[in-house]
Amino acid sequence: DVSLDEDREGARREVESQAQQQLERAKHKPVAFAVRTNVSYCGALDEECPVQGAAINFEAKDFLHIKEKYSNDWWIGRLVKEGGDIAFIPSPQRLEAMRLKQEQKASPRTPPTLAHPPSSPRRAGNASGLGDSGNRRSPPPSLGKGRSWSGGGGSRQGKQVSPRGRAVPRAGGDGEGAAGRAERSRFCGGVCGGRGPPSAPDVPVSPPQTQHIPPYDVVPSMRPVVLVGPSLKGYEVTDMMQKALFDFLKHRFDGRISITHITADLSLAKRSILNNLGKQAILERSTTRSSIAEVQSEIERIFELAKSLQLVVLDADTINHPAQLAKTSLAPIIVYVKVSSPKVLQRLIKSRGKSQVKHLNVQMMAADKLVQCPPELFDVILDENQL
Repeated sequence: DVSLDEDREGARREVESQAQQQLERAKHKPVAFAVRTNVSYCGALDEECPVQGAAINFEAKDFLHIKEKYSNDWWIGRLVKEGGDIAFIPSPQRLEAMRLKQEQKASPRTPPTLAHPPSSPRRAGNASGLGDSGNRRSPPPSLGKGRSWSGGGGSRQGKQVSPRGRAVPRAGGDGEGAAGRAERSRFCGGVCGGRGPPSAPDVPVSPPQTQHIPPYDVVPSMRPVVLVGPSLKGYEVTDMMQKALFDFLKHRFDGRISITHITADLSLAKRSILNNLGKQAILERSTTRSSIAEVQSEIERIFELAKSLQLVVLDADTINHPAQLAKTSLAPIIVYVKVSSPKVLQRLIKSRGKSQVKHLNVQMMAADKLVQCPPELFDVILDENQL
């Protein structure tokens, strides 16, 4: 019937017009929260977008600012990059449904399971638009139970001791507090990964032999900057060089920067610890439990600072290696203050007097571990020629 088709087309155009208006209004709304992607997605191939041609494109490990929820299937937000336009973003529920549909097509006789992310590369003929998580290194926030992240070439053997007598942890973990739980639950429906505000009910744990990676991890709205190197914090050479950079950033971004001192050990922010405080209470001393609560509180504070979208810089006492924050939900920008020549670093340490010379070996070992790290572990590398 021609009139019926015309009515349907008119209704479709009306819905699309309203969606376009909501998209325009969202440009002036604040960022509700941010996510890091674990899969790739091509909006040009998705025919169900509320406004044709207005769906986002992203790759795994991209960052998205979420402005508001449009429907259960779509959010409104933008890719975090210069000139990133406002667009429709598929919700976690939609991406999960698309992935299950792909798995059914790939093996129609095998019942689909939520445990496995797509493993085949995106093809040009993939009409769903959903890419894969591929074999790339997973992003920092830890998602599935038993999932691990490898920090790469840095050596993790042995412990480094800070001047405060505190062992420097080898690697970090994931998890933050529950601030904003209801808000993110409204957006994500429990499918987002990560534990950061805004947070959601825990992702159901799959059987031990399987690992499910949610399409998104919630991260701070502004990625915090963390300095590491040239050696261990707490010793004069490293502290002086980092302080010089803090002072430069403070003046360069005056009025647009927050530099905050973190004494808590952020590498303790491991999801497995934060989700099992009852078991930890039996196994660990009360001082350790209070440290975990302190870390949880600090991570919530970092998320809160990031809401302003000002530059957030962490002066973290215990962070000396990128692997320590690798599994946290902070998704930091790691800046490596590098002194490539061991002889130059030795001379700098010796110039600070006997109190520093007696700790020369531990500082040189820490510097060597950072030098051995593959460059991709750092977002910015400042060597002595740039300082």
